Amino acid sequence: MEKQYKSGKSDLITGGLFCAFSAAYFILATQIPIPGSLKASLLDASSIPKLWGGMMFVLGVILALRGLKKIQGAKKEGYQPQSGGGVARLKKFILDSRAAIGMFVILFVYIAILQPVGFLISTILFLFGEFYILTRKEERKPLVIALLAVAFGVGIYALFRYGFSMPLPRGIITFF
Repeated sequence: MEKQYKSGKSDLITGGLFCAFSAAYFILATQIPIPGSLKASLLDASSIPKLWGGMMFVLGVILALRGLKKIQGAKKEGYQPQSGGGVARLKKFILDSRAAIGMFVILFVYIAILQPVGFLISTILFLFGEFYILTRKEERKPLVIALLAVAFGVGIYALFRYGFSMPLPRGIITFF
């Protein structure tokens, strides 16, 4: 029961943080400047970030609700949470959540470098970081991860740049 309670609490906190982050991300996505010629278009430079922000918010809500359900289940079974040990619990939470924290850090870095570095390079670096974090330690092959990140990054760039004729931040690459 204690494990279920702690897992539920972790899900609740992570879900709440995810919701807060995704709401801020969505709000920032609405402020992406759209050229006048694309304002009437269904898809523009802010469409995908808005979609990601909305999806992340929904996933955060689902995670938080799952956490609440676990906590309530543990309490129904008679578990009484103990107080104290705040710093130790915080350390344990951070250690248990390093993948999620790493993903947020990578996302913040991606947002920060998107304009100056450009969409293509930023997206490849973002995908590499996410793939690396999400791959089990014993199965990580950096070369394979790098090749996948480049392939998907170039594919996403080509789809939006040439398929949807959407202007993307070029950054330091001006020949593409």
